[in-house]
Amino acid sequence: TAWRSSPVSSIKTWKSPVLVIHGDDDRNVRFNQTVDLASRLDKAGISYEELVFPDDVHAFLLHRNWIKANTATVNFLDKFLRLSAR
Repeated sequence: TAWRSSPVSSIKTWKSPVLVIHGDDDRNVRFNQTVDLASRLDKAGISYEELVFPDDVHAFLLHRNWIKANTATVNFLDKFLRLSAR
């Protein structure tokens, strides 16, 4: 069950770009899982962007990190949705 719910279990079927956002002090999802995911995305040739918040946790404690995460998400979607609309 854990494997099937993991993003890496289906990475072979991924085609779209990926935005990865993670606090490196996350106690819910180990940060090494993000490092592993990025490595697998590289190997699969899947485009991705990564935003890491040093010393922050799963739900982002700092307001400035919420702003950065939301801004990165809007920019990512704007960039790739515009590209796919061409």
